[in-house]
Amino acid sequence: MKKVEIKSYNMGESLFSAILFFILGIILFTNPNGVVKIVIYILGGFSILAGVFKLLIYSKTSQYNSNPKEIVSGVIYMLIGMATIICSIIFFDAIETVLRLGVAMYLLYVGLNRLTSAFKEPKANRTVYLINAFIIIAGGIALALIKGLPFKIVGLFIIGYSVIEIIGFFTCKKNNNTTVIKEAIVIEEKTTKEEQKLLK
Repeated sequence: MKKVEIKSYNMGESLFSAILFFILGIILFTNPNGVVKIVIYILGGFSILAGVFKLLIYSKTSQYNSNPKEIVSGVIYMLIGMATIICSIIFFDAIETVLRLGVAMYLLYVGLNRLTSAFKEPKANRTVYLINAFIIIAGGIALALIKGLPFKIVGLFIIGYSVIEIIGFFTCKKNNNTTVIKEAIVIEEKTTKEEQKLLK
């Protein structure tokens, strides 16, 4: 007697996830600074909420445990959260530019050092060192000229991944004429004499 066990995998969730990743990739590629600002706002908001929460807990437990450090801690959390949000609104572009150019200059410095030291290496290793130096220099120049380059690269990778997932979904659907892939596992079981008689 054979027992057939069916496993089904719903591909609808995979398509939904791929579409969400595609949208996220486009946002990261087209507006990386906006994404960073949103993350900063969320972190600042959490810090403010943590401070408020600490103050509320202290107000309810002050008669049992009067510790002024809790008030100071709550106020500090709130101030840090507000300062983070205010700085991201007023000084974000300046901070982003300084950090980006600072990292770009560091990459250029490292790349030029490796370029000069590459000529001191044996000929067998010189090519590898030269390629490495040129890649670092090119990365530094690109970072200096293109705003939000790291997030743009991440966005491109996410877009590529989501496109591959979407194509895979429709290819799978076409091959199976359904949105569900079914995998059958056949498990053989020995039949007893009574079962054989019943089957006859």
